[in-house]
Amino acid sequence: MKSKLRFFLSLCVFSFFSCKTTPKNFFKITNIEESQVILLETLTEKNVFKLRIEIEGNINGNAEILINDVDSRDGTGMKFDLEPKNLGKILDMDWYSNQCYITYIPNEIISPSSGEILIRYEFLAM
Repeated sequence: MKSKLRFFLSLCVFSFFSCKTTPKNFFKITNIEESQVILLETLTEKNVFKLRIEIEGNINGNAEILINDVDSRDGTGMKFDLEPKNLGKILDMDWYSNQCYITYIPNEIISPSSGEILIRYEFLAM
């Protein structure tokens, strides 16, 4: 019985130290009153085929983000409205670049001190 317990504990310790986790890529917008451009990128040498973006946080009012493969401040790109009902959604899109530009544009912020936006992202490659 002791040998089975010893084996089980050894297996647990080995499993704990052999598991590797990938750090989450994220960017936090703390000043929700100010427009800004955020560069998301990956250093992978593999071919990127998808981009996954999750937007969380809280905002009292509304804003928008534009998603583009170039730094475009002229309003072009895929538009996503940031309002309380849309936060927490995951955006999956076909993507074939190692970078992505997110332009954050506040529209009507009612209470700026009580909001922040967290953008988590992942480039999927093969």
